[in-house]
Amino acid sequence: MSNLICKLLNFSDVSDAVGLGRSSIYKRMSSGAFPKPVALGTHCIRWRSDDIAAWIGQHTVRADDDLATIIRAKKASAARKEKAKQAAITAKQSA
Repeated sequence: MSNLICKLLNFSDVSDAVGLGRSSIYKRMSSGAFPKPVALGTHCIRWRSDDIAAWIGQHTVRADDDLATIIRAKKASAARKEKAKQAAITAKQSA
């Protein structure tokens, strides 16, 4: 028998994995920004673990990229402030 690569997750497992509540998940699903579940019966839905893992991967990469952008912006701002400070010192010394 082969090993299962994908598991089916219930809502509670999905919510815990992504850190979002019911309304946030369903709002994102309706806008196409979150994986849709598979129906196993009339009142039984599950999410594929590989879909949820892919969604987490996409959003953590994006957050890392955003963080890198913020860090670069802060460093650039600090460099500009330091340059302005040095220019002010030079101007005082020249006067």
